[in-house]
Amino acid sequence: MSTEEKKHHKHYIHFHLSKLLEHKGVRIGFVTALFALVVIITVLICVINNDHKKIKEYKRAVKVLDESLDTAKSDVENLSKQIEDLSAKNAAMGESLQSANDDLAALQEVTNKEKIPTAYPLKGTAAIVNVALNEEGNAITVNQNGDDTDITSVSDNEVMFTVSTDTNVIATASGNVTELLEDSTYGYIIRIDHGNGYESLYKGMGVPLVSVGDYVCQGSVIMKIAAENSTFLYQIIKDGSFIDPMTCMDING
Repeated sequence: MSTEEKKHHKHYIHFHLSKLLEHKGVRIGFVTALFALVVIITVLICVINNDHKKIKEYKRAVKVLDESLDTAKSDVENLSKQIEDLSAKNAAMGESLQSANDDLAALQEVTNKEKIPTAYPLKGTAAIVNVALNEEGNAITVNQNGDDTDITSVSDNEVMFTVSTDTNVIATASGNVTELLEDSTYGYIIRIDHGNGYESLYKGMGVPLVSVGDYVCQGSVIMKIAAENSTFLYQIIKDGSFIDPMTCMDING
């Protein structure tokens, strides 16, 4: 083989070897690119799957939050209704309490009035002897003709009655019986303490129906007159001093 042939042959081998290497390089590059693409796709798939998982978790959390919100709304509505019910009950209770207070005040007013000796002391046949003071300060009675007659046994702090056997002596106010005495002149004397500074005394020929310590209500019968056309005396004490019963007594009783 000549030198020229050897060169040509060498050049041929080098050319084909370069081509072969070039083709291998293309294949290697293609394989590398394909591998990189696979890796990228795999990563993207993992990312997408992870995102889908996160989205599902987020949706699940949102659902739980929605349910919790619905429960909270229901609880708030129930609580609001309970508050309204309690407010209504409180208002009704306030009205009931006010009504009870009004009733108590009215009862207290009635009770206080019943402890003031304003009632008429007799029930039945009785004739009152009106008592007043003349210019000399003596107690007098005024008869139907208008004539003045001195009565030394009656003072301005007593009211005298003429009574019959069908007459009942009435407690002029509520209170406790503190005294029950026999008296040679009047028969019996009953004293009632009304607990507010007032006391009342009843003197008559009768049969007592109460005992010391008894509590009597206004209008209760405390004595029955036993002597026909006998005298009955009635007195009122206020804060330890006798007062004119006519200033308190309801003569229409």
